[in-house]
Amino acid sequence: MRHVSNDILVLQTQLTGQTFDAQKLEQSMIQAFQGDLKHP
Repeated sequence: MRHVSNDILVLQTQLTGQTFDAQKLEQSMIQAFQGDLKHP
């Protein structure tokens, strides 16, 4: 997972010229992947 989030950060930095918080990105990705586990 860290390889994926690192690749995303590299691409986003190159595309936007901005820097991003790696830990915040990873936590947000985990939350998104988990989604609503109770959803049928």
